[in-house]
Amino acid sequence: MYNPSVRYLALDYGEKRIGLAVSDPLGLTAQPIGFLPHDSKFFDELRKIIKDKDVSDFVVGYPRKLNGEPGPAARSVEEFSKLLQEEFRKPIHFWDERMTTAESEKTLIQADVRRAKRKELRDAMAASLLLQGFLQSRHSPS
Repeated sequence: MYNPSVRYLALDYGEKRIGLAVSDPLGLTAQPIGFLPHDSKFFDELRKIIKDKDVSDFVVGYPRKLNGEPGPAARSVEEFSKLLQEEFRKPIHFWDERMTTAESEKTLIQADVRRAKRKELRDAMAASLLLQGFLQSRHSPS
């Protein structure tokens, strides 16, 4: 159910980069906020974002196959989420990320964004798309 005091941070997990998006204070919209390199400084940098944006919950993209079964990268996302939970002790909501990367790439191409720039924007946009889907599901009547 919808809780207006919750501020969500979406993470689009990748081996090299993790795309980020945050909900507005009312939990209605998602805004891409960039990406962080998936390296040894990741949790330190994420801690700053969590504090700055007053994040209370995570939404992590969960890779599924078209038939709905967990995809090949699901295990990596699960392991990453365990580390995220151990580090921050915040609720984690998994959300189906099928097609978010492809949809973000398509949107950036339609916006005539150069290939090099698309690479930088794609992960954050994918995080934003998955968070927007999650937020919409929270506001929908059951």
